[in-house]
Amino acid sequence: MFRFIREKILPLFLASGLRTHQFAKVANVSDRSVLKAVTGAKIPASVVGKIGKALGLTNAELINYLEV
Repeated sequence: MFRFIREKILPLFLASGLRTHQFAKVANVSDRSVLKAVTGAKIPASVVGKIGKALGLTNAELINYLEV
């Protein structure tokens, strides 16, 4: 399980211009998973990857948005 750093990931979500349910469809994850990601709750690695891809992040870039 991983957590996004809220202060870093939130601007990327906002820049997408999509509402939570719209972004969830693009990322192929549940609305709840998107909400967890934005609030910094724990989410599985598979969801982290899908959200990162939907945000246009490479795996190398994605690491900078996760708590270690």
